[in-house]
Amino acid sequence: LIILKKCKNRNFALEKAKMKSQKQRVKDAKGLLLTNYTDANSPTYINIIRYRGMIYPQNFEQKIGFDRIRRIISDKCSTTYAAERTATETFSSKPSQIRKRLLLTDEMRLIMMFEDGFPSSGFIDCIDFLKPLENTSSAIDIISLRKLKTMLDTLRRVTAFFEDVKDGVYPNLKRMSASILGFPTIQHKIEGIIDRYGEVKDTASDALYEIRKSLREKEGTISRRMSAILKRAQEAGIVDSDAGVTIRDGKMLIPVSAANKKQ
Repeated sequence: LIILKKCKNRNFALEKAKMKSQKQRVKDAKGLLLTNYTDANSPTYINIIRYRGMIYPQNFEQKIGFDRIRRIISDKCSTTYAAERTATETFSSKPSQIRKRLLLTDEMRLIMMFEDGFPSSGFIDCIDFLKPLENTSSAIDIISLRKLKTMLDTLRRVTAFFEDVKDGVYPNLKRMSASILGFPTIQHKIEGIIDRYGEVKDTASDALYEIRKSLREKEGTISRRMSAILKRAQEAGIVDSDAGVTIRDGKMLIPVSAANKKQ
C-alpha cells in the first residue's frame, strides 16, 4: 500500500509539473505576442526571435497582411507627406496603443459620416515650397502663396471645429488638436496680399498700387480716344452705326465694311 501510494503521488506530481509547463508555455507565448516589435536590427527584436529558443519569422508583417494594409492606406493619401508618413508606420502589439488608435479611427469615421462642418478638402502639402524659405534671400511665388492660404484656412477650420464641439464628444481627437498651432499673423498678411479669388490686390504694396493706377489711367485715355475715333467714323459713314470697338490679340480695332476699307 505504501509503494502504491508513493507511485500515485509521483504520477500526480508529474502530471502537475506537465500542466504547469504547458501553462508556462502559453504565458510565454502571450508575452511574446504582446512584445513591441521595433527595428529588426535592435536588440529587442533579436531577443524576441530567439526568445526561449523560439524562431520568430522576420516577415511577420507579410504573414499577417499588415504590409498590404499599409500599402492600401498609402495609395489613398492625398499628399506626399502623408504617404511617406504611412510608409514608416509599423504594426503595434501594445494593447494600450492599439486601443488608442482604434478610438481615434472610430472618432474620425463618425466625423466623416455625420459632421458637415469638418473640412473634407484643402489639405495641401506645403513642405516643398516652405522649406526653401529658410533662406533669407528666397521668396514665395503667387501659386505657392495661394496654396499656403488654403492650407492655413483649412487648419483654422479644423481647430475651430474641435473647439466648438462639446466635452466628451470626440475626446481623443479634440485632445490631439489642442496642441495644433495657428498662424493668424501670417494668414492676415496673406489676406492683405491676395483676394478671395487668389489674385494679387492693388494694395499689396505701395509700388504695385501706383503701377496699376497708372495703367488704368492710360487704359482709360486709350478707350476714350478710340471711342472718339469710332464716333467720327460713324458720322462719316465709314463704320456702321451699330458697330463697336473690338479687341483682337490685345489690340483695339474698329470694324470697317469691305466697301469702305479704301477710304
